[in-house]
Amino acid sequence: MSQKIHDNNFDAMRLLAATLVVYSHAFALHGLSQPRFLGFAFLGELGVYIFFIMSGYLVVQSWMNDPHPLRFLVRRSLRIFPALIAVVFLSACALGPLLTTLPAGDYFSHPITLRYLANAYLVISYALPGVFDTNPYPVAVNGSLWSLPIEFLMYVFVLAFGVVGLVRMKWTLPLTGAMLIAVGHYFREHQVDAIVFAGTDFRQAFFVGVYFFAGASLYMFRDAIRFSISGVAIACAFGLALNGSPWIQYWSVIGLPYIVIAVCVQSESWLQIPKKVGDLSYGIYLYSFPVQQTLESFLHDKLGFLSIFALELVITAFLAFCSWHGLEKLALRLKPKRSEGRRLIPASDASRITP
Repeated sequence: MSQKIHDNNFDAMRLLAATLVVYSHAFALHGLSQPRFLGFAFLGELGVYIFFIMSGYLVVQSWMNDPHPLRFLVRRSLRIFPALIAVVFLSACALGPLLTTLPAGDYFSHPITLRYLANAYLVISYALPGVFDTNPYPVAVNGSLWSLPIEFLMYVFVLAFGVVGLVRMKWTLPLTGAMLIAVGHYFREHQVDAIVFAGTDFRQAFFVGVYFFAGASLYMFRDAIRFSISGVAIACAFGLALNGSPWIQYWSVIGLPYIVIAVCVQSESWLQIPKKVGDLSYGIYLYSFPVQQTLESFLHDKLGFLSIFALELVITAFLAFCSWHGLEKLALRLKPKRSEGRRLIPASDASRITP
C-alpha cells in the first residue's frame, strides 16, 4: 500500500505523539507521577514509541524510493539538525542567561554551558549552570533530547542495511527487531548498567529501536497486510484484554505498530486538519521541555497543574509554528532531489520525520 503525499494521517499522528510527550512530562516536571498506558509505558514513552514506529515506516520507504547513501543522509540531517541547533542555541544563549543564578560572565565561561552546546551535534547534555536548580524536577533544561541520537542511529542502521542490500531482504528488518527485543529483555532481567556514549544511554536503542523496526517491517510487508479500522479495533481489544499482563509488552511491538500505521494510512479528511497549520510535532517535541521548566520555575506555586499545562501547550505550539514556518520547512526545501529514473515506488512525504 502506497500513500500519496497529502492523502494520509501521519501529521495528525505525529501531533498526537508530541502532545502525549508534553502531557506526560507536565506531570513529572510538576512533581507528580506520570500516567501510564495499559500498564506498560508512561504516556510520554508511548508518544516516543509512536514517533519511532512512523519513522521506521517512512524512513525505509524513503530509502527504497531513492537508495542513494549521500542523499539519504542529507535528507535525514536536514530534518533533524536545523531545528535542533536552533533550540540548543536559544536555550544556551537566551533562556540560560535570563534564568541562571550565576553572573553572565561566569555563566558563558562555564564548562557546563559549553558542554550543552554539543547537543547541536547529538552529544547530549541536559544541564545549564544555575538554571532550574530549584525546580520540582531540577537541573534538566531539555530532557526530550535523549531520543535524537537513538533516532539518528536508526537512520544509520537503515543506511548500512541498504548499502549491503539487506533492506530488500524483507525478513532482515523483523529479525533485527526480534534481536532487539531479546537483548532488551536480557538488559531488563539482568539489570544491566547504563551504556553511556556521547551522553546517551544506548540501552535505549534496544528498548525503543524495536518500534522503529516494527514500523519498518510493516512497510516492507505492506502489500500482505490489510490496514483497516476494523483491524485497529481488534488490535485495541487485544491490548485492553492484555492490560496488566506480562504479554502486554509483546502486544506493544505488534499491536501498537499496526494501530499506528493503520490509522496513518487512512484518508479521513478531519484527521488531515494539522496539514493546514504545518507539521508542528518536531517543534513541539523540542521546545516543550524548556518551556515547561521555565513556567514551572515561575508558576509552580501560583497556578494549578491543568492551568500550567494549558499555558505550556499554547506557548509550545506557538514556538513550534514559528520553527516550522521560519526554519524547518525552509531547510527541507534544500533536500536533494531523487533521480526520476531511480524512483521505485510512489513517494510519501518521508522527509518530515520527527523523533
